[in-house]
Amino acid sequence: MNETKRLNNTEKIKFYIPERTDRVIRSDAEQFEIFKANGEDINLNRFLTLLIVGYYNGYKQEINETAEAIREIISHHIKGKRQKEELTEQLMDQVIQPEVLKRKGKQSVSVSLKPTYDTDQIITEINQSLIGSSDYISQYLRRMLMSYCEKPIYERERIIFKEKVEFLESACKSKREISFTTVFNPGLIHHVIPYELTHGPEERFNYLLGQEYNEKTKQTKAVSYRLCRIQTPSFCLSSGNIEDEVAKHLEQTKKYGPAYAINEDTETCVRLTERGQQNFRVIYFGRPVVDRKEKLEDGSALYYFRSSTEQLFRYFLRFTAGEAEVLYPDQLRSSLKIFHENALRMYRKALDTKPEN
Repeated sequence: MNETKRLNNTEKIKFYIPERTDRVIRSDAEQFEIFKANGEDINLNRFLTLLIVGYYNGYKQEINETAEAIREIISHHIKGKRQKEELTEQLMDQVIQPEVLKRKGKQSVSVSLKPTYDTDQIITEINQSLIGSSDYISQYLRRMLMSYCEKPIYERERIIFKEKVEFLESACKSKREISFTTVFNPGLIHHVIPYELTHGPEERFNYLLGQEYNEKTKQTKAVSYRLCRIQTPSFCLSSGNIEDEVAKHLEQTKKYGPAYAINEDTETCVRLTERGQQNFRVIYFGRPVVDRKEKLEDGSALYYFRSSTEQLFRYFLRFTAGEAEVLYPDQLRSSLKIFHENALRMYRKALDTKPEN
């Protein structure tokens, strides 16, 4: 009896995936912050549920379009309908999406999916589509996960939060004010006029850029929120317009890195030694965009930035002492100086209080 005919949707579906696929989905679950109630362990079943709901229709469309393209090419050489379909199916099964377990050198990992209310209809639809074929739902899900893992991470994040993405993109088009909370402070409601949902230059995570009113300063400002941390977004009754100055800063934020909103027109100058320049090329994640640079006679160079000072602060903390020196602005220079002084003081104190052997 075919597995698709006897499967009960309330039962767990066990299937095998390549080790690489397992590493990617577990890493994504952690990076997209899909955790259990304890806030530490990833909730893999919840993640797989979001993946299936967010990707099923897209995946089905992708494989249908691929099969149709193959059918079109074959039709120029083979006229028989049955032969065309058989050859199309063989190419899809053996070349486009081959069976994982037949790949040499590929170690497989067992994964279990517990169907939920959100996936029940999709699982039923997949089962019905496989009736009469030699395929199993476990094979279908395995191929879907492998296809998902081939996409860049920012596209994968949009798949996992598909419903949220659709809402935020609609809000950005209409420029209607929205409200939401964040995972860090669920008691604080943010009211934001959305500007754009975008991703960073390294094509990793997605960020909602917009304008928010600050009750303390009584001023509007450019803001950036990570997609996965936005909770319960909804439209507000009120509406408004993004101010020209804020819009300018939002465009700068897009250009220099959407992870950190820019609200000031400040140039930063950092002197990098030769070793510092090497590390600047190596330390990739979170690296600020260089506005311009000047080589000096001693081999060092002046790097100029217009990124957020918070981004520059966090980035240059990772450099070894002496490799990077902020020449201006004074506030950033002072912040780094205070940080390193406090760190040095802490370690000296630890050494002074270390018991002698």
